[in-house]
This record gives sequence, C-alpha cells and structure tokens, in this order.
Amino acid sequence: MDRRTFIRSGSAAAVAALALPACRASGPRVPTLAQPVIPRWRGFNLTELTGGRQVRPFLESDFEWMADWGFDFARLPMS
Repeated sequence: MDRRTFIRSGSAAAVAALALPACRASGPRVPTLAQPVIPRWRGFNLTELTGGRQVRPFLESDFEWMADWGFDFARLPMS
C-alpha cells in the first residue's frame, strides 16, 4: 500500500467515524443508568514499620500535619 492509498483510506475511515455518532443520535433513545457517587478519599502511607534497618515509631505529629493538609486516612503498611 502506498502513501496516497493509506491517506485516502484513513480519511474515509475518519469521516465514517465522525458520521456514526450523528446517525446514532437520531435513533431510539436508550435509557442510561445513574452514575454511582464515589467518595473522594485522600490518604497517606506511613511506612515506618515496613522493615529495614531504621524502624521508627509512628509520631503523633505525623497524624497532626496529615490532618492539617486535609488527608482523610492514613494507611499503615507493616511487614
């Protein structure tokens, strides 16, 4: 396939793709389901207890500044 044939067939496909939504909009209306409301969570990972050589305890100040910055929850991964 040469370049001109490729461009010609690509533009024909693009025109057909643009025409499809217009044809579909004129057809029968299909009822749509309501989108569920998903809560917006903002979390933070505290990785002090995941292992390694430096094992630090969780500090109260960590939770205070997370709350000040607007985080909703803290995830505490432990190994």
